[in-house]
Parts: sequence; structure tokens; C-alpha cells
Amino acid sequence: MMRKRGKKRAASDFSAVLTYALRLLSRRMYTVREMEVKLKGRGCPDEVAQEVLAYLQERGYLDDRFYAHLWVERRLDLKPMGRRRLAWELKQKGVPEEVVAEALAEVTAEEEEEERALRLVARRFSLPEEREKAGAFLWRRGFSPEVINRVLRRLTEEKGDNSPS
Repeated sequence: MMRKRGKKRAASDFSAVLTYALRLLSRRMYTVREMEVKLKGRGCPDEVAQEVLAYLQERGYLDDRFYAHLWVERRLDLKPMGRRRLAWELKQKGVPEEVVAEALAEVTAEEEEEERALRLVARRFSLPEEREKAGAFLWRRGFSPEVINRVLRRLTEEKGDNSPS
């Protein structure tokens, strides 16, 4: 007898759910929460989903700590942003609060964050004319008000020193 392989077919046996999860993981990394949502969206019973999640975690296929560290590093390389936004995005992905804090502490220091913000603003805005726009841009990128103020002050002072008198 041939089984239909519909997309929304209820996956109830361990091996079928595990195969599905491994297929997902072959494409990209997932947090534990993201994988749980995927499995439940597929119609997988809770107890089978929890077994598969435990199996994947025991073998290192799902690791929120590793995911958070790697994600923060890649995110900072591709699209520099502040700690606030990085933390928010990781929490949206279901990464536990303590893992988020640990990942951010190891990867981003206050001085590094200020330098990232400085490079971003220096490339995009002419200060002091666009001071408000630059501040709003940094805020949307998740930089703290303290970092924003220091960066804008530094850039305004530098531009002021370089202007002819």
C-alpha cells in the first residue's frame, strides 16, 4: 500500500519527525524554539516533538549557545547594530535570556559598539546638519542612548575642528 506524502501529513513516529528535523537542519541552523515551532506546525504530537528535540540537543545538532554566538558574529559583520537590537532579535528567535546575555558579553564590548556606531554614521551622514537623522538611524539599529550621544558628540567635535576658521 502506498502512503500519500502530503505536506501537512501528521508526523507521529519518531523516525519520520527526526528525518524532517534533520532535513530542516541541513539547510540552516535553528534554535530549539524555532525547531519546536516547525515540528508543531507540521502536526507533530508534543511528546514526539520533545523526544526529537532532546535527541537533537544531546547530539549537538540544536545548540542555542552556539547559535547565538555565531548569529551575533555574523550579524555584526553583515549589518552592524547595537546590543539592544541584537538582544531583541535573538529573543524573537526563542533564545533564552541568559544565553543572549552571554553571547553579547563575549562578542560586543562598549568600546567596540561605539566604534561600530561611529563608522556607520561617518559613512552615511554629514554632521552637524544631519545630526537628528544620524541619531534616529543609530537608535533604529539598536544602539544605546549613551553610545549615540558620545558618537554624535565626537563627530560634531571632529567636524568642528576640521572646518576653516
